[in-house]
Amino acid sequence: YTGPLAAFFEDFNGVTPPALPEGWSAIQQTTSTGFVQTTTLYSPFSPPNQVRFNNSFDANATLVLVTPLVTNFDSNWLTFFAKMSSAAHSGDLILGVLTDPADYATFVPIDTILVSGAENQRFTYFFPDTYTDTDEYHIGFSFKAPATLRNLALDFITWEEAPTGPVFAFAPENGNMGWADVNGRISRSYTIINNGIGVLEIEETDVSFTGADAAYFTLDAEFPIALAEGEDISVTILFEPLTPGEKTAQLEIEHNAPDSPYTLEVNGLALGAVSEYLEGFDASFAFPLGWSKNESPGLSNAGV
Repeated sequence: YTGPLAAFFEDFNGVTPPALPEGWSAIQQTTSTGFVQTTTLYSPFSPPNQVRFNNSFDANATLVLVTPLVTNFDSNWLTFFAKMSSAAHSGDLILGVLTDPADYATFVPIDTILVSGAENQRFTYFFPDTYTDTDEYHIGFSFKAPATLRNLALDFITWEEAPTGPVFAFAPENGNMGWADVNGRISRSYTIINNGIGVLEIEETDVSFTGADAAYFTLDAEFPIALAEGEDISVTILFEPLTPGEKTAQLEIEHNAPDSPYTLEVNGLALGAVSEYLEGFDASFAFPLGWSKNESPGLSNAGV
């Protein structure tokens, strides 16, 4: 890489664990076997990889993940996802800067973020006004825990121009609903996220489906939606076909963030009744199209 970087995004998926990406490095000073490296463990936010801090048997270990050289400290913000490996654990992630990525003596701590629990949390950070766009530093993530055998996971790190208002995000961006029987129903869960600042607002009248098969798709949510910075809400798309065949439509969500409206192509397959069939179940471990199972308590195949 060539630095300094005005912006970057890193999900650590371009390397083979335990290696770090080009331009990234780690400071590891410990009396035990602690480390900072990429891993596939602990369900990464953006699979397959994330960074793992492990202090092993040294609670005083110095473990720092160091970014490439960056600029734009006044204009940018830092965002990332972090969690511990256990719901019962917590630890401090100390944010700071370094002039020498290999020398911990140049690390200047700026702020401390408490990370607790084993669920991914999104964090956003603005550097103090004393740091300017012409400054050039390496950003350091230093992990400190109150006990030994602690693991912190870090993923999906972004250094970019800070937004001035809400930012709409919708996940996953896949509108394939699968199949449903005619006059039946299938649903799929999605998440709307405010990745910016301020409040993201969506009214029920802001949501619509268009296209020839729009009548077979609906979005179920609690309206009105008002999401503060970093907040999210679960919504559900329902597919309820009345005639057999492939069905397609376009979901459109208007909102008060830039790039409104958001659109997503949705599709589903509606299966009608058949008069006869032959199924050998030989294709794979998955159920064939149109087949499903019921594992309700009390059902038994005894005597069959």
